[in-house]
Amino acid sequence: MWNVIRTKELKNKGLNMWVYEPNEKVFAGVELVDESSNGSGLEQKNIHLVKYAWYKHVGPYGLIKQSGQDMIMN
Repeated sequence: MWNVIRTKELKNKGLNMWVYEPNEKVFAGVELVDESSNGSGLEQKNIHLVKYAWYKHVGPYGLIKQSGQDMIMN
């Protein structure tokens, strides 16, 4: 996804989002500034969540697992 965004220079809000759907399906995406980026090859998905949780990880990808474990403990 990020390779397409960089290559096509699509303006985005820079936040990764994951939506855990039924049947163990996960949608991963990023919110684009201009939603009319037709022809980008990316799947468009409108998301309306009634209930959600969020967590912000700042740091190297190698520490994401530990960050998630710390979140559960707090």
